[in-house]
Amino acid sequence: MAIYLEDRQHEVGEASLPRANQDGGVDVASGQEAERLWSLGIDKLAAGDIEGAQAEAEKSLSIYESTDNFSGQADCQKLLGRIYEKQGPPEKAVQFYEAALRNYERDGNQDGVGLTLMNLSSLESAVGNYPQAILLADKAIDIYRQIGNWGYEAVTLLHQASSFLMLWASQSGSFEKLGDRGNLAAFLSAFWLAEDILEDQALEGDAELERLREIAANETIIWDFLFDPEDANKLSAKLLVRAFSLFLRLPLIGNLIKEKVKGNLRETLANEETRKRSVAKVAAEVMLQEGQRLIKDGAWQRGLEMLQKSLEQFRQIDNLDGKARAFLEIGEAQLLFGDYEAAHLSFLDAERLFKKLGRKEGAALAKLKLGTLALEIYQPEEARKYLQDASSFFHQHNDEKRAKVSDKLLKLADEYERNLAPL
Repeated sequence: MAIYLEDRQHEVGEASLPRANQDGGVDVASGQEAERLWSLGIDKLAAGDIEGAQAEAEKSLSIYESTDNFSGQADCQKLLGRIYEKQGPPEKAVQFYEAALRNYERDGNQDGVGLTLMNLSSLESAVGNYPQAILLADKAIDIYRQIGNWGYEAVTLLHQASSFLMLWASQSGSFEKLGDRGNLAAFLSAFWLAEDILEDQALEGDAELERLREIAANETIIWDFLFDPEDANKLSAKLLVRAFSLFLRLPLIGNLIKEKVKGNLRETLANEETRKRSVAKVAAEVMLQEGQRLIKDGAWQRGLEMLQKSLEQFRQIDNLDGKARAFLEIGEAQLLFGDYEAAHLSFLDAERLFKKLGRKEGAALAKLKLGTLALEIYQPEEARKYLQDASSFFHQHNDEKRAKVSDKLLKLADEYERNLAPL
């Protein structure tokens, strides 16, 4: 779900002109023209004139690039990122957003950094990469807290809540089967934290708060807005609090929440610890997937290092399931390097953790790996012990593919034993 924050970060005036003006490198009129073109580009984009917006942004950028006004360059690059996000390709949008991010950081413009992180987060969410959207939003939240921008902090928390909700929904085909309590808890935590900020600030009567809290006159909040990628992009931050509130009142969702999260929900989940723990888990999962990808692509050393970082992250939040899965992947990587002793220990750790969790399938898979390893170092008796348990489980649970692999390895263990038997 894409949520766009205000692009107009500065007004035309001496402070916003190219810094080179002060040294006589660029005249004031040129600086004002760059600002005017940028502003015109925003207006044209809002009016749906994408081609016109792009032309104005590019002309403004060409002026700013002759100066050391890095925030001005970044404003144009961020606008071009928005344009390419709308018309494609998304890779081009990422390039402009990342360029804007570098220039804002170079200029020490924390507001700009936060806004650009949010743009990148919205782009990742729009293409279905919800974990990355969550992590980028978290960086923006930290920045807004540092600079005391509570309004954008609340909006970004709402965006992160929507990304957790989408991640929760994307994990299966129907709500009846949704089961990741962590992502559900994270959605509720981020949503309620944002709502608390808005409620607290309401006492001050801030005009910005009123703008953020404004709810459309139409009382019908369409379900599809929350889960249809095309419609989701039409949902503004102004509607999110109301939309999420109504979403939680739906009977099916309410029952699921009561089933998955016990006790006083608001008191239990509306806290920073719950949200940060969920973000840390998402980061660990991203590292795990990246490690798997690197191994698959042949970058074994980098892949192993990434898997080990993932394991450390899972350890920090004491996530036993994550640690078990990381140990399994690390063992596989260690096998590639021929480090059999280390792989053996990793697979044993995975089996132990899966057993502790009652995850019989995971434990059986770890035994399959241990049996495979034992065969590689010509220990058929040890291999048979693990493989028989794995084969029995896979047959009982109709996992034909793994059952066939286990049976094939058992036959190989028999052959090894016959060859090793004394004459």
